[in-house]
Amino acid sequence: FVKHFPGGAQKTRLAWVPGTSDSQEIIHPTPGHASNVLLVGQVTDVRDDRIHALKAATHALGGGMSARLMSVVRGEEGLGTYGIYAYVHEGPDHPAFLLVNGTFSPDAAEEGASTVLGIIREWMEHGITEEELENYKTHMAGPRAMTLDNPSKLVSVHHENALLGKDPQEEWDQIPQRAQDLTLENVNATLTSVFNPNHFKIV
Repeated sequence: FVKHFPGGAQKTRLAWVPGTSDSQEIIHPTPGHASNVLLVGQVTDVRDDRIHALKAATHALGGGMSARLMSVVRGEEGLGTYGIYAYVHEGPDHPAFLLVNGTFSPDAAEEGASTVLGIIREWMEHGITEEELENYKTHMAGPRAMTLDNPSKLVSVHHENALLGKDPQEEWDQIPQRAQDLTLENVNATLTSVFNPNHFKIV
């Protein structure tokens, strides 16, 4: 389809077509390499304000060193992960989708993948805690400030919101209040209704 921009500019964009929601696993052996990469993804139907609840929930899952994935996989289990994080992505041509990205040493890859999938299932089925939500509300100011770190990041954030059809300045100004307005009930109800552990795409 054709996307229209302010000032009359046009750009042809490919339309996003959803695939099946069945679970799928793809394995590509990489002999001789020093790391194994695990990707777990799932598409949603979210194109509305539920995205804010999903971002808060995903922060608890894999938003940093103290999030569930890193604290359990590396901290509690002592498995050789180089890093493991979770993100919710928005786009102008598709609904939001979840991506979990982890890198393991080869000897920890199989156990690491099993542990990660267990953590994600627990998160999807039971939600997050009040403490995790409050942590998101308190600490999200840091990453937000980092988007002002240099002109490139600032322009990128501006364009991301513009492509989503949103007013960049308005979106930026509303971030703190939207976070504070989130309730645990809303976040968990959204999380458990949107995601389904049986619909993982795993590479």
